[in-house]
Amino acid sequence: MRQLLLVLSLLVATTLTAQDIPLNSGSSLVGNSGSTSTQLLYWSGGSAYYGRKLTGMIGVNSHYFRIDGATKFLINNEGKVEINNTAPTSQLDIQASTSNQEVFRLSHPTSPAAAGYIVGFGTNGNGQDDSSVDFKVEFSSNTYNVLGIDRTSRDFFYNGEGNVGIGTIAPISKFDIQASASNQELFRLSHPTSPDAASFNIGFGTNGNGQDNSSVDFKVQYSSTTYDVLGIDRSSRDFYYNGDGNVGIGTITPDAKLAVNGTIHTKEVKVDLTGWSDFVFEKDYKLRTLDEVEKHISEKGHLPEIPSEADVTENGINLGEMDAKLLQKIEELTLYLIDMNKRMNQLETENQELKGKVKSLEKIKDHNRRSNSISYRGTCKGFAFIAVL
Repeated sequence: MRQLLLVLSLLVATTLTAQDIPLNSGSSLVGNSGSTSTQLLYWSGGSAYYGRKLTGMIGVNSHYFRIDGATKFLINNEGKVEINNTAPTSQLDIQASTSNQEVFRLSHPTSPAAAGYIVGFGTNGNGQDDSSVDFKVEFSSNTYNVLGIDRTSRDFFYNGEGNVGIGTIAPISKFDIQASASNQELFRLSHPTSPDAASFNIGFGTNGNGQDNSSVDFKVQYSSTTYDVLGIDRSSRDFYYNGDGNVGIGTITPDAKLAVNGTIHTKEVKVDLTGWSDFVFEKDYKLRTLDEVEKHISEKGHLPEIPSEADVTENGINLGEMDAKLLQKIEELTLYLIDMNKRMNQLETENQELKGKVKSLEKIKDHNRRSNSISYRGTCKGFAFIAVL
């Protein structure tokens, strides 16, 4: 631009020295078309000229190029550059002239058709013309529409086959963010009107051993205070929740540290408890009689110390506590069986003693029968007989 202005200045200086230099019939190098503009270069064949605006909406001392009666390039008195418009709103303002037009292009120095970067307008997902701002890459004469912004919905999309990297020039996934410092926050979602009042942050932090960058942290910011609620230790791959609230799976109203509205499938469950049911085996434990247990079942409809069906339906059960109560009942049953076994052994002993006594009595009875036997001998009409009484 400085070179162009220098050439134009030389032309103007030459013109002032040589007066009017005709370019063609009726055209002049320096002229004045009226009170609003000064034509410095002009020729009538294409109605094209370079001029300087004296007054008007585009500002005093605005320089512009016109072709076929339309301003194609303008520099206003604020230093703003406009292409294809007369009212630039930014330092460089380019206005398309047709539908779905490419308005800006950066190309390869020696093979411009082989590789380039193009910015322009295109169709959106609904096929509407000029409804998206497109960022295209040209490679080997093929154009790829990789980035775009829908003007109606303001949706931003990446449509390329490669990866997107932030903080890295070699992304290894579709979206790759690389930290640049220790314990850095990489991603943040904040409140629409009070970003410092509530937000969700993702980044790196210290693990439980105080090692920097050793955990991936998920933080919640509330009232300008940041809480490290979720994390994954990079070395051990441990996943932890460190918040003060509860975690719900299948529910949005968890009432415990972990509330699951559904089925848990696992190979093992470990429950930490204080105390166990072995107090049943202590000597001073008062074991109910079976008659007392029978009476409680008749009156309550469930075992002593075991919740009823109504209680379980309403409040559920505490797994560790219920296991302890069930073990208590098993141990009580064991005591009942031990006592019953003792009674059975006693009965067996008594039964064997009774059998021995019965056998002795039978022997005595048999002996008495033998001792009291009387033999009778006699003849009756030539026959002999013996009678044993």
